[in-house]
Amino acid sequence: MSSSKNTVDVTGLSFVDLLFALAVSEYLTVIDNRTLSAVDWWHVGVGGTLTIGSWIGFHNSRFRTTTRIEFFNRALFATLIDIALVVIYWLLPSKWIGGTNGIPRTPDAVGVAVLVGLAFLLYSAWDALSRRPSDARRHKTRRAVTYAFTAASIAIAAGVMLWSPTAPCKVIGVDVALICLLLGYRWTKDAVRARTAQASSNPD
Repeated sequence: MSSSKNTVDVTGLSFVDLLFALAVSEYLTVIDNRTLSAVDWWHVGVGGTLTIGSWIGFHNSRFRTTTRIEFFNRALFATLIDIALVVIYWLLPSKWIGGTNGIPRTPDAVGVAVLVGLAFLLYSAWDALSRRPSDARRHKTRRAVTYAFTAASIAIAAGVMLWSPTAPCKVIGVDVALICLLLGYRWTKDAVRARTAQASSNPD
């Protein structure tokens, strides 16, 4: 009985799902109402990869779907991190994509790189928050993946801040690197999950 009081089966749409929808709607608004350059479209690619990948991770989380939210428990703080992440996904198109009045925005890689770095820092905070003493080795491995990619994202953001590229080709190059980082992160996490699941089903 006590364990059932602390667990919940999450189905359907959640509050955070609605926030994800709000972030996606901001991309559609920006695409419809602003003047987009080639650089802006690459920014859209970064933001889309970041947002969709995070939404998939949101629904794949074991901790989020088994722990009931209460005041000042870990599930509450994890949800606050989720909300902060969605704010980042909304800020990217709202502040860093597209020009107005027919004038394209000056190419800039710093804002997007910093937001991606902040997102990875929150991923790491979320993984650290969901840590349990009984965690199997596979969960520790997946957290290590998050920490490694967070370090890489911070290195990219720091490098871009020092470099401050403004030439379109250089800004697009940064966007390509960020997309590769995001896809690599999701692929590695899924690969670790699949490998450990196979190992647990074949103990021999």
